[in-house]
Amino acid sequence: MAGLIGFLVDSNDNPAHVLHGSVYVGDGQATARVGTTFYVVPLSLPWRDAQGRWHEDGLPPCLGTSGSTTPITFAAVDFTRDGLRASSVVWVDCSR
Repeated sequence: MAGLIGFLVDSNDNPAHVLHGSVYVGDGQATARVGTTFYVVPLSLPWRDAQGRWHEDGLPPCLGTSGSTTPITFAAVDFTRDGLRASSVVWVDCSR
């Protein structure tokens, strides 16, 4: 797990960008907002808990409950596929 996260953060091809914003949790979905940019947050992904331990997958508790908006720290990787630029959220930090 640490190797995967290290690769995502240190990769020269697709470096992960650590971002701070807010996340809205709806019914079966979560969307993070940083300025005017929105990111789909998977409901099962690597996340760091309040004690600083990494979890390989699962629902990060800091996303909050359905209908709530909370602050979030996460990492996204930019990529291009078939000429379309997009970003993918790769981990969430719940240690704050």
